[in-house]
Amino acid sequence: MKQANYPVKLFIGLSLFFILSVAIAVYFSLYWIAALPFAFAFFYAGWQQWQVVFFLLIFSLPWSIEFNVTSSLSTDLPDEPLMLITAMFFLLNWIYAHKNISAETWKHPLLFLLLLHFVWVTISVAFSTDPSLSIKFWLAKGWYLLAFVFAPLILFQSKQNIRLTAIIFLYSIGILTAIIIYRHYLLGLSFEKINDAVSPFFRNHVNYSAMLACSVPMLIACYQLDKKNKLAILACLLLVLVAIGFSYSRGAWLACRNLCAAALQQTVSDLLHGNTFFLRCNFLAKD
Repeated sequence: MKQANYPVKLFIGLSLFFILSVAIAVYFSLYWIAALPFAFAFFYAGWQQWQVVFFLLIFSLPWSIEFNVTSSLSTDLPDEPLMLITAMFFLLNWIYAHKNISAETWKHPLLFLLLLHFVWVTISVAFSTDPSLSIKFWLAKGWYLLAFVFAPLILFQSKQNIRLTAIIFLYSIGILTAIIIYRHYLLGLSFEKINDAVSPFFRNHVNYSAMLACSVPMLIACYQLDKKNKLAILACLLLVLVAIGFSYSRGAWLACRNLCAAALQQTVSDLLHGNTFFLRCNFLAKD
């Protein structure tokens, strides 16, 4: 009976909290207080399904814009706040159920090297000649690791979450790429106008092309693993390759050339051994 009344009590409590917050905000002209109930609701929902916050972070990566808070402090919106929230939810989840990450995972050499690097950064901060700048760097490095390394250690134990993360990112970068190519087309597809076309989502064409290059291996893997949507995936891959071509970034061109060479070499090797390309990734194809 008590469990049945819990949703009703929660609804009444949140409603009273909302009314009280709005009243205080209006009375004292502190309107930010009215956002507190929404922040609490977001936190509560995030605690129940914190992987949703991570998926929002992945979707927001291509769309985030640089925002100058002060003359010496800038951030990217909305991905950095989502990154910080994801890091916080990971810490709370890990404290609540630390066995979600196995002891074998902690012993992995790559994870060990990352932790060793972060320890060295921490030591360097203690002896920094510019403590405020070093602490900002240390904090940013910390929530980057928590959001993009440690949180996936829990979330990616499910193959469905791995696939969903890839799909969300590819849809996001695909939509934005189509928009940027169209904007660049209106500007004449020239090198001089590429930075205008990618603004405000990317600082310059180099950042834009780097994210595009990162999506190419994912699209190739999806093409090999997905048997139903090959034409759509191939169209997206061609769109990204065209976008990389018109990004006028030699680094991205070189990365794609090396990727094609590696893919060709792997294909020949797999054919000689009776395998299929990207067979090593077939764990993504089924549960």
